[in-house]
Amino acid sequence: MRPRSTQAPAEAPARTDWPPPASSSAGMELFTVPEVARTLRVTVRHVWALIRDGRFKPVNVGRGRRKVYRVTTEELERFVRGGEEAPAAAPKRRVLPPVPRLI
Repeated sequence: MRPRSTQAPAEAPARTDWPPPASSSAGMELFTVPEVARTLRVTVRHVWALIRDGRFKPVNVGRGRRKVYRVTTEELERFVRGGEEAPAAAPKRRVLPPVPRLI
């Protein structure tokens, strides 16, 4: 067993790279879902519905299983201008044609 030191532990140097910048490209600001809701004066649930419907294309800034979404300034401005729609998401389920009856 090693004898215990009487000296105080050395402090680790402060990390200058944490927290990571909110955006990887210069001049692009990222907004949280509640910030988008406040900006648009709607509820947070409504913003989530817009994301789910494909009207907003959020950026996933989470890691691993946890997804953390942010909305870019460009995406928010596109929505407010009423410009082009974000690419529509794939349909949730496949609609099959009706099966003819054999009677």
